[in-house]
Amino acid sequence: MHRTLGFLLVSALVAGTAQAKVAPPKPKAPEAAAVAPAPAPVALPAAVTAEAPLAPGSLILVVDADTDEATIGGQAASLKKGDNKLGMPAGKVAWTVKFANGLTVKGEANVPAGGEARAEAWSAGKLLLHVGEGAKVEIDGKAAQVAAGQVLQDVGIGSHTVVVTQPGYVGRKASVDVTGGHTTEITASLEKFDMPVNNVLAWVGIVGGGALVVTALIIDAATQYDKVGGEATRWTLLGVGTAGFVGGTLLLKHNMDEVGTPPTKDGTFDVKVTRWGNGAMALLGWRF
Repeated sequence: MHRTLGFLLVSALVAGTAQAKVAPPKPKAPEAAAVAPAPAPVALPAAVTAEAPLAPGSLILVVDADTDEATIGGQAASLKKGDNKLGMPAGKVAWTVKFANGLTVKGEANVPAGGEARAEAWSAGKLLLHVGEGAKVEIDGKAAQVAAGQVLQDVGIGSHTVVVTQPGYVGRKASVDVTGGHTTEITASLEKFDMPVNNVLAWVGIVGGGALVVTALIIDAATQYDKVGGEATRWTLLGVGTAGFVGGTLLLKHNMDEVGTPPTKDGTFDVKVTRWGNGAMALLGWRF
């Protein structure tokens, strides 16, 4: 029986030692983490190859006379005096206006999208003159009508020769520039023309000559010729007196004619320029 227990103990020890020598099991490799699927690519819009068209605008073209000979943005057009509103594509617009007086005006305007651009074309300007009583006015060699001391006349764009004369004053001649769409206002202040000094000589001749003629007539009527020197004395007094009277009269008439039409000299005018149009006016003052 003791042998049997010993055998069992030895068998148990051998079995335990054998189990201790068995290699431990290998650990399991960690499972890989789940990877989320990549997002699908987002489709980008196709590149824009052409700009969207701009909204049209308007061109307001102002003219001072009717005309059927206008070209706006390459298209023929008729314009009426005043504001002409024309629908135009946005951008730079070239225009040409030809007036009845032969003047051609050209320009360009930038028309904003959905907005308005404004341009002006003038065929002429105006001259407004203020003159004294009895004055006469010539513009480019032609007489101008004076009413209540004023002259208002439409004239072409450019330089004009203006002459103002007035009895008893030195006339004035000047060149004046006129701008389209503007009124050039002139105040003609003339210089007084002095009486010539030889007027004194004229009156001496008239009075002295007349006195000699009268003396000769008195002598002729009241005294015998031989007592005052004879026939020669009478004719001498009459001749000298008549010559002095006639000469003085002619000299006085000449001087009076000069006063009536005194000389005209080149000079300047006081000028003010006023721009046409609504609202505020631009005033420029200078002398020509």
